Amino acid sequence: MRRVLLVLLLLACVGIVQAEQRSISVNYCNMDGGWGYHDHVMRSSDPYAGYENEPNQVPHILATTGWNEYANPGNGDTFAVNDHAGNATGATLLVQSDFDWHTSWYQNIDNTYPDLTERQRNALRLVVGFNGFYPGNHEGPDPISTIQKVPYGKYHVVTYMNPNREDDAQYISVGGQEYYYLDEHADTLKARLQAGGETYIEATDTEGPASARANVALFTDLTDPQMEILFETPANSGISAFQIIAAEEREDVCVVPSPEVNTVAVPIDAVLSWTKPTNYTPTSYDIYLGEYGDPNWAVAPAATGLTDTTYDPVDFDYNKNYVWRVDSTAPDGTVHTGDLWYFQAEGDPLIEVQPRSIAVPVGGSSFFEIQSILTDTYTWYHSTDAAVDTPDDDTEVQSGPSNVLNIENYQETDAGYYYCVLTNTIPDSNPVASAVASLETGKLEAYYPFDGDPNDATSAGWDLLAGDTDDTNITNSYEAGAIGDAIRFGRDTADTVYIPGSEEYFNFFTKGFSISMWVKPDDYGLSNGFMTYVAKRSGSTGWNMLDTAFYYGQGFEAKIYPLGFNTDSGRLDDGEWHMVTCTYDAATQTLRAYVDGEEDGGPSVGEGIAHSTQVVTFGSYYKTGTGGWGYNGLIDDVKIYNYPLDNFEIAQQYTAVFTDVSICAEDPPYDFDGDCVIDLADFAIFAQSWLECNLVPDCS
Repeated sequence: MRRVLLVLLLLACVGIVQAEQRSISVNYCNMDGGWGYHDHVMRSSDPYAGYENEPNQVPHILATTGWNEYANPGNGDTFAVNDHAGNATGATLLVQSDFDWHTSWYQNIDNTYPDLTERQRNALRLVVGFNGFYPGNHEGPDPISTIQKVPYGKYHVVTYMNPNREDDAQYISVGGQEYYYLDEHADTLKARLQAGGETYIEATDTEGPASARANVALFTDLTDPQMEILFETPANSGISAFQIIAAEEREDVCVVPSPEVNTVAVPIDAVLSWTKPTNYTPTSYDIYLGEYGDPNWAVAPAATGLTDTTYDPVDFDYNKNYVWRVDSTAPDGTVHTGDLWYFQAEGDPLIEVQPRSIAVPVGGSSFFEIQSILTDTYTWYHSTDAAVDTPDDDTEVQSGPSNVLNIENYQETDAGYYYCVLTNTIPDSNPVASAVASLETGKLEAYYPFDGDPNDATSAGWDLLAGDTDDTNITNSYEAGAIGDAIRFGRDTADTVYIPGSEEYFNFFTKGFSISMWVKPDDYGLSNGFMTYVAKRSGSTGWNMLDTAFYYGQGFEAKIYPLGFNTDSGRLDDGEWHMVTCTYDAATQTLRAYVDGEEDGGPSVGEGIAHSTQVVTFGSYYKTGTGGWGYNGLIDDVKIYNYPLDNFEIAQQYTAVFTDVSICAEDPPYDFDGDCVIDLADFAIFAQSWLECNLVPDCS
């Protein structure tokens, strides 16, 4: 089956549904909101420009990955491109525009188009639009994006254009060829593929108004590893899309390259290898190999007539990026153009994981860590600014083979910015500087005793406001709490309170975080869903401390998206006060949860913690308190920190209230009887096994 790679670039919307065959057509949404097909294509007298129309076929779901992660990707952002099956192709889409890219605009697809599958609806949500072109200017289109490392050695380009205005234009550049639609006259729409700046092939469509003319053109047998897309339009009225279709069948080309596609740090003396095509055993192979970006890399083969599936070239140059392909000759004499494969030769150190920003309390400890390859020496610097290229204010603090910089007995003078410079002994390699990570003083950021008022007891003054009215007219009542008074919340009442101005500042949780509070939920039977204690949640970002309540009956759940888990203690609606705590350690990327002073369930470890645009809310994760898992019960003594409390600090907070309780904050080694104390009883257990021997054949 033919493989298809699609990137949709739209100014309005594109509707996509799936076909049986791997061929492509597109529904489009015009300015009036209607859906339909153009029923013809541009005509061309040039036999080498193939045009096709497939009104009865519709495309696979194809999209770039990552668009839904960035609401407005900007100039320089790069995303991976998948094929029709969702598999990585190795290609990337480079955004080259400072315009406003929109990724979340879509019509009410779920209800309006119920026949679409879930995957199709998701694809429609990844529509990419952009604004900000130069009105009336057709004298120099700006690049919008570039497809880098096209995966196919020979491919066709299908383009779509819905010029809702007569002066919309679309440019696509492949290698040295430029193709564009341009309505040069009010009654004529032209498509042009231009080569070398002089010759071109042209198709013209004069049927009907510009908004209803042919929108499909197919140009065949392109071979360049890179494609650039340029747009020029005077208004937000055009709709454009393009697709890349492999010219060779998957089963007719060689597969499984070694090195794998986009491998980095390939040894300079590496031997290239591949697996023969599925459909036949080639009589010979021709190898094309060159530096990526060299326009002449495939002018002549590096080797011809090979019969083995390996090729040992002259040593590669350090640090260079290479592209290669294997053309295979079938028994009938047909030469099949292979896919394009890419790799980078060893050279500069390569950073795989950057150091992470952290917060540490005075006297505490933590660490910075960087993960890399091809590194011999790690030199760590302390800086007063967030830059790696201003050495005058940077101080070297450690240099050697260790990729970890330990922070011991932290003092406020240690605060600032840290980065690492990586070096190796490979000839002509360059030093590589890491990203900058900050070190901040760990502290209690906000504290709410709720002793008759909603005020912050720290000097920061993060006093709470009513979520429904954005003022101090808080209607919540106060009752006896675990410590002094406590604030009451009702699930079905708009009594959420929030921290005004916390949208940005309280995003410190990505550098370290703790929240501890006392809760006394009402009978779960009175609640019909999850209940939020305190949150800073917007969609799937931020954090949410909640009670699973009626749904799961498992009590406290800690979430710092995408991390999170249920605790094991179970229901908390027993009429007693419970202290629930959550910590996040940025250095280890570890989320932990505690109930009544003891670690409970988890931990959860992973990447992906991201800022939230929401304020910090109490009693619901919606500021207005409606629809956001409203809480039924009492909350008391909420403390929010910018660093992770340790087990001892958490246990001490609990036992300060329940003074008759003892907690084993950490199991000591050699505590054989499990009482959290190492004493003679443990020695006696150890002594019972003194001089025991299990050696075979004997212990002599």
